[in-house]
Amino acid sequence: MKKTAIVLAVLLVVGIAVAAYAGATKLTLTARQGNVGETGFVVVNDANAQKTIFQFQMRGGTPGTKYWGYYYLIPGDTWILLGEFKMNNSGSGHLHATVTSCLNRPYWVGVSNFDPAAPGMTISNQVMSDILS
Repeated sequence: MKKTAIVLAVLLVVGIAVAAYAGATKLTLTARQGNVGETGFVVVNDANAQKTIFQFQMRGGTPGTKYWGYYYLIPGDTWILLGEFKMNNSGSGHLHATVTSCLNRPYWVGVSNFDPAAPGMTISNQVMSDILS
């Protein structure tokens, strides 16, 4: 009986995790600016017509540096800030963000170490990015 309860609990957790990522796309981010040490990916769930969920993971960042996640719809268009990464002392971090609308593909997602409050955000400020098509 105890084994059955444990197996059912494990199946429930796995089922919830699978349902949470149904319709999600994992996108490996490509390093920019010659920064080969930084690696990362983003899981995007845009299957819901009312919101888009972004879950970024990053490794190999410079300790003490701030990083931000963003997206933009058209090259040269306005960058929409998703938030600041929560970084640890080893240069790894994550960001979970939700946009209250469904984004129409294609759109670009990425990571920047450029303070979004300062003017001049350009493609050269990207640390990692890629297109979600």
